[in-house]
Amino acid sequence: LLGAPGYEIRLKAWLPGQTADLHGHRGAGAVCTLAVGELTGRFLTPGGSRALTVRPGQARVFGPSHVHALENASAAPAVSVHVMALPQRG
Repeated sequence: LLGAPGYEIRLKAWLPGQTADLHGHRGAGAVCTLAVGELTGRFLTPGGSRALTVRPGQARVFGPSHVHALENASAAPAVSVHVMALPQRG
């Protein structure tokens, strides 16, 4: 949707069953907010992995080293907004 020095905003549509494999955000801090639907998945921790759920209207803040996988496991479409604070380049 928008990119400017220091941040980027993405709008993602998720069809039923659609997934995003394990990934990070290039060292960015990211906030994921869902407008419609629910996403589930896993995020990595030093001891393994843990379940991740983002419900409608909920925001999740991820740190720069956060790695996760997401999925729309429901029978309905979902939409998410991702706001990423990009790392400063010097």
